[in-house]
Amino acid sequence: MVLVDFVNFMRMTLLVIISGGIVIQAVLYPDYPLTAELFRRTFHRAWFSLFLTPISDLEGSERCNTTRSHMTSDHCVVGKYADYTCPNTGFWPYVFSIQYFIFLKLILLTLLYALFSATASKLQSETDAIWKFQRYQLVVDFSNRLRLPPPLSVFSYIIIFCKWFYRCLLCRICKTSDETDAGVFFDAPKGHRLTEKDYNYWRQLAQEYAKKKEDEENEKQIAKKQMEIIMTITEDVDYQKKVMHQLKSRMKELDRMMNYSHVYLENIKHITEKINEKGLQSQRAIHCLSRHTPYPGTRVQRYPVPDKYVPWEVMWTDYDPVAYTRPRSDFPVSLQAYVDEDLLLLREIQDSDDSQLPVFQWNCLSSNPAGISIDRTSWIIGENGINAVYKLDSERVPRNIYGRTGLRGRGALPRWGPNHYVHVIITRWQKSGGKGLEFVVMRGERRDQLSLPGGFVPGEQKYDVVRMLFKSKELAPSSWNTQENMIDFFRNCCEVLQEEETPAEVKCEMIKRGYMDDPWNTDQAWREVELWHIHYSGNETLAQCFQALLTWRLITEDVFIKLPSGQAMLLQEITQKLQPVIF
Repeated sequence: MVLVDFVNFMRMTLLVIISGGIVIQAVLYPDYPLTAELFRRTFHRAWFSLFLTPISDLEGSERCNTTRSHMTSDHCVVGKYADYTCPNTGFWPYVFSIQYFIFLKLILLTLLYALFSATASKLQSETDAIWKFQRYQLVVDFSNRLRLPPPLSVFSYIIIFCKWFYRCLLCRICKTSDETDAGVFFDAPKGHRLTEKDYNYWRQLAQEYAKKKEDEENEKQIAKKQMEIIMTITEDVDYQKKVMHQLKSRMKELDRMMNYSHVYLENIKHITEKINEKGLQSQRAIHCLSRHTPYPGTRVQRYPVPDKYVPWEVMWTDYDPVAYTRPRSDFPVSLQAYVDEDLLLLREIQDSDDSQLPVFQWNCLSSNPAGISIDRTSWIIGENGINAVYKLDSERVPRNIYGRTGLRGRGALPRWGPNHYVHVIITRWQKSGGKGLEFVVMRGERRDQLSLPGGFVPGEQKYDVVRMLFKSKELAPSSWNTQENMIDFFRNCCEVLQEEETPAEVKCEMIKRGYMDDPWNTDQAWREVELWHIHYSGNETLAQCFQALLTWRLITEDVFIKLPSGQAMLLQEITQKLQPVIF
């Protein structure tokens, strides 16, 4: 490798020597004739500059001052002197000479040192092995040579023969030899064997090799032990993580149980407050039914919401309820045309691309592309006497005006925000006498399922949902556009037995118009109800106009269980006002 580096160095150096020698010779002696002496002087000056620094030619000579050049017609002189052996001094000889010395003395020699250093660094790891191998070759070479050089080698053969003959006589002929190095360390005809010194050398090499292998094995064992320790620590950390995760889960479960316990205690308090009107108002103000869990018809559990965290104005950073929205296909066929899209699901599927989501006109009356009129205004009357304006939450859907319910999404309601319902409670005193009160109920699919007459209002004709439950009379309008049409219908159902008797009195009044506390409410969809009370104080013929689902029923304790809890609260308001006997 060193020889290769030196050859490469000399190739580069020759280029500099040849070019520099020609330039310096031409600058110092421009008029020197083209002879063999010229090439000798050029080579001599350039080559020996590797070892010397010839600068005497740059100083000039005193004898040359008397031989100034003069132009003649015979020849043209380029230099300053007529004698071509006189060196020309000046600026350019110095420049080219200094340039040549810098390249030769500084750059090229430094490059040579760098090449040797790079080669030495490459061979540093193998230097000891190379030296041992070369020493091994030297030892083997000398062990195979004779004691005396030619032509005296014949005496060496005589000595070898004598030794062999002597050993044969003493029966000490070596019968075994090292098969591996038989041709190297033991020559049977010559009877050569390794000396004690040679054995020590190879023993040392064997010990070094064994020590090296032992160190490598120890390093492997150390790495293996370190890996085992790391694995043990990792298992301990994983176990600790598992324990911490279990503790965290238990803490969350305890926190959830505490919240549920708090909510259940508040529910017990609300139940005890039902005995007076003040309790009913308090219960309605914090919409207790809207926080009942699980959600009706599902196993979805609401996030427990204590009374103090119901208002949105109270900050609650841990509030993280689940979302539930009933698919449109699960609604009755007659109602599917009025069901809103699941905005939360669409926003999640489309990666928050709101440009492709349906646009709803909140807090106003509008029409959808199918021409269906949709009233998204709230029926809740504010303190200033006008309809309340609900706000939108961070998901750009309406936010429940009355506060948190523990559940996000549209729930089982058809629309986001306010869902308008019209219900009528039609009562009469028990015909058999007594203080019992009867009311009109609408039977459901199951025998024990009851509900108040009325239902969801999809458009502007909000009283048609009540009209469809009764048979139309002659000369009666086909559609109830106003509340007067509904009131006239119920008044016309009063019975007059004789002409001189006055008709039975019927009382029609709107009991409530606004928020309805109901288990179907969520944080982003809620029920709003317009409740009418129709009370007959005498005979009536209303039963003749009933559709198949309507019937009179006596108000008993089990009625409040069979009715939906939200409607049961509405009926309880009527019973508290009339004070009937409940069996």
